[in-house]
Amino acid sequence: MLSEVPIPVCPSCNLQTSGPHALFCAHCGFALPDGSDRGEEIPTTFTADEAAVAFDVVATRSWRAPASSSPADPRALAVGLGALAAAVVVSIWLSYGPGSKPAGHQTRLPAASSPVRSREAPSRARPSVNVRHYHAGDYSLDYPSAWRVRQSERPVTNYRETVLARADGTAKVTIDYSPGERTEPAAKALQVEAPTSTSRGYRQIAFRPTSIRGHPAFVWEFEVADADPRRVDLFLRTSSGGFAILAYGSDLEAATSAARLIAGSLSGVR
Repeated sequence: MLSEVPIPVCPSCNLQTSGPHALFCAHCGFALPDGSDRGEEIPTTFTADEAAVAFDVVATRSWRAPASSSPADPRALAVGLGALAAAVVVSIWLSYGPGSKPAGHQTRLPAASSPVRSREAPSRARPSVNVRHYHAGDYSLDYPSAWRVRQSERPVTNYRETVLARADGTAKVTIDYSPGERTEPAAKALQVEAPTSTSRGYRQIAFRPTSIRGHPAFVWEFEVADADPRRVDLFLRTSSGGFAILAYGSDLEAATSAARLIAGSLSGVR
């Protein structure tokens, strides 16, 4: 007589079978593993009642396959993918569609109703200078209308000297004209600077090329021991001869400005 064996549990429905040595589950009809898999002693014979029960279960119940992962339903998969695609489209539309704003966009509040002030200072028109016309024998020039001709074409060795001055006497210009001279302005400046450099209190401040109305010229700025120590001399050449235009006076800035006006207005500048 065999020892009592416990009734096994069906691995499919987790219910106890009809007997310890049953081949099929009495509840779901699942084919039970043989005794060798369960480590049990299996008798070589089984009773007629057990066989009948097993036959009835197999005959009356539909076969159930072991629980396993079933393949995905294609229709369900298609529906899921469609829903995912729709969600992506909606997300993109909300981000970049009409009415959307790019990343980093800053909302600006309406400007206050205060007058706009320009950061640039209003440009001021350069005041025009009223001039008078001076005409000599072989040249002509313009000078400020507030000035007066103090001396006109005074002969000095090989040149002629004209002196212009402002009414208050604080700014003066002396024009030395050398008729027919062909010396370049830089060379002429060297000729005049050489004897002046030996004067008492002489100091050279500037000695360089410049231009008058786009034509070559030369500027010499210096000091000497005199009532009006600081002076500016402009050298240039015209078709009729050479000019040395000296600016001096207590208001040297006004004198220099007048000297440039005169130099730029000379007829025949080249």
